[in-house]
Amino acid sequence: MKICFFNKAFVFNTETPFIQPLGGTESALCYLAIAFHKAGHQITLLSQNSSPGVCRGVRCLDLSEGTRDFFHSQRFDVLVVSNYAAGSVHFRALLPPQTRLLLWSEHDKNQPAMQALGQRDISNAWDLIVLISDYQRTGFINHFHLQPNQCVILRNAIGPHFESLYRDFAELESAKRQPILAYNSTPFRGLSLLPLIFRQFHQAHPETRLQVYSSMKVYQQEEPAEFEALYQTLKQTSGIEYVGSLPQPQLAQALKSSLILTYPNIFAETSCIAVMEAMAAGAFILSSEYGALPETTAGFGELVPVAFTSPEKYVGKFYHALESIYQRALTRREEFLQNLWNQVLHINQNDTWRVRADQWVAMLARELPLK
Repeated sequence: MKICFFNKAFVFNTETPFIQPLGGTESALCYLAIAFHKAGHQITLLSQNSSPGVCRGVRCLDLSEGTRDFFHSQRFDVLVVSNYAAGSVHFRALLPPQTRLLLWSEHDKNQPAMQALGQRDISNAWDLIVLISDYQRTGFINHFHLQPNQCVILRNAIGPHFESLYRDFAELESAKRQPILAYNSTPFRGLSLLPLIFRQFHQAHPETRLQVYSSMKVYQQEEPAEFEALYQTLKQTSGIEYVGSLPQPQLAQALKSSLILTYPNIFAETSCIAVMEAMAAGAFILSSEYGALPETTAGFGELVPVAFTSPEKYVGKFYHALESIYQRALTRREEFLQNLWNQVLHINQNDTWRVRADQWVAMLARELPLK
């Protein structure tokens, strides 16, 4: 197949997530494009790209190349547009009749970039809308009054550097000898609650450390002033190491030593690649029972109901869950680590981009037979 991906949000190509922090949507697009190429398909990426060329087998061009002449000369089988719901009518006018037009969205229904789906001419112009969880699909169908058969689910996956991090159970067991906690999502998703939780936990367990891999750099922007005080609090709190965002290769190695992912999430995740990659790194997942996280964690970890009307209640429940999990890790270590090993095996078997590329191909053959 000849497939073209389009993303206008950031400056990147398929090399970018391997060398610098990058948002989950754009990283996912890159990894899927590379997986398609490895499976023998011809892949083009149109993005903000100052250095056109072939990167990891994918032809990467600047999005300004996406003219009517370009699309008609290339005769793509499929154009996949990332997170740009309003673009359907525009692209339909540029594409030859045989090219199928897909929207691939990682956003929730309330995000500004999705609101155009409320207009029938725009939503109907998409051949298919690809979503990443049951939670997200249900929200889109109900909120935008979409036809259920127009919306399919193809889930996210872990980055290549998170695959096969351990040769065997013994290697995982060796990596988890230190009582290290971690947070690896963006700061607005619950990071502000962690100092409250960890101060009390660290007093009871001074041997523990919390490593924070978080910033807004993944969105290619300067750090907003609103987070400066939070970062300072993290740096000044005993036991916390504020690291910031890391490129995927370094993050994967860093998370190998993490025993528990402490993610007091208050954001309605439509999937959560950060959690999936922590699972692949063998960290026990402690997060919120919110959005698509019950789907993403697939029965592993522990999820705390969010109490938006009483943040103190949520913080208290999260703390007690953390205390209980840590005691299990200390007193039932073998059982605890075996559960983490099962989690690692599950992720590597079911949630890699190689698996997803095969599922995409099967979906396209089933849902969109080529014209």
